Amino acid sequence: MKNFKLATKITAITILILAIGLVAVWGLAEVETTSAMKESVVSKLDDSVESRYEIINSFVEMAEAYLVGYSQAPELTEFFLDMENVEKANKLQAYTESYAAVNENLENIYAASVESVVKASVVKPVIGVQLRTGDALKALQAEVFDDNTVWNTGIMASKSTGAMVVSMYYPIYHNNQPIGYTGGAIFAEDLRNTLLGLSNDDCSYMLLDVANNAYIFHQDDSLIGAVIEDEQVLDIIASAKTNSESTGTYDDKATETLAVTKYDAEREWVFVALTDYDHAFAAVDKTTVLLAVTCLVVLVICSLLVFIFVKKPSKDFEKLGKIINEIGTLDLTNAERLAKYQKRKDEVGIIAKATG
Repeated sequence: MKNFKLATKITAITILILAIGLVAVWGLAEVETTSAMKESVVSKLDDSVESRYEIINSFVEMAEAYLVGYSQAPELTEFFLDMENVEKANKLQAYTESYAAVNENLENIYAASVESVVKASVVKPVIGVQLRTGDALKALQAEVFDDNTVWNTGIMASKSTGAMVVSMYYPIYHNNQPIGYTGGAIFAEDLRNTLLGLSNDDCSYMLLDVANNAYIFHQDDSLIGAVIEDEQVLDIIASAKTNSESTGTYDDKATETLAVTKYDAEREWVFVALTDYDHAFAAVDKTTVLLAVTCLVVLVICSLLVFIFVKKPSKDFEKLGKIINEIGTLDLTNAERLAKYQKRKDEVGIIAKATG
């Protein structure tokens, strides 16, 4: 019985050492595997954000190119240099209407003086109307005439129709002096529907205006154009500005959400993809569990093998002990039973030979 207890102790110590080793292996493997898989998941989300933002960027660039194309026509410069000329005014209006006819997504395109008085427009009731005055006019002039590029104010609800439009302005110069500007509003309903179509239960998107801390696009239409008050969204913006492509968490209605961002420094926009954290890393969690189960199965199998191989020699020690006890009482009738043990090359054989 004592030998059996010794065998149990040996088995227990061996299993303990094996368990510690397997836990260490599992820990290292789990850390490395989890890290690699999470990087892969985030990388795929980054690629998704890049491709989705490219859709937005392409749409906006096409809208900007359309406005620039209109602005470069000689009719504009000719008119702004002689705004009292009725013939040139009619010529500019005809050109504006003709140019607008090729774009089905156009809400309005117009030409205005430096003082923001509309001189030609697809929407005729605004012709002759001064769109901005006072500080608002000064702010518009500062932005439009800051350089010779399109000033894109982003995707917003139109003041005229309430529809989502890309609103843009472009300066007109002569001899490096501003003489007027053009403005355009392109319906963004197709872009909105595209982004909504790409959104699903697993992933949704936000487009944020960093300069004005406002929502450009959100699944909730009531937030479009609204000032961002959600502290977590503001934190996302701050993080994105520090790192143009960043990943973080966002608690949305008590659900932990993974936020992957793309910051466009030129436009000062942040595009955000939001996906359920648990869903994104579900494969990682399954792999972790699988590693743990595998290590447990290995431990059980090895433990059984250790117990079997240790128990066999322990029985031989027990039998040898009985024979030695009998010889110790001067009962030599069973001494010949030692012979079969004396042939062995292990510890049992050594003891048998010493006793014999």
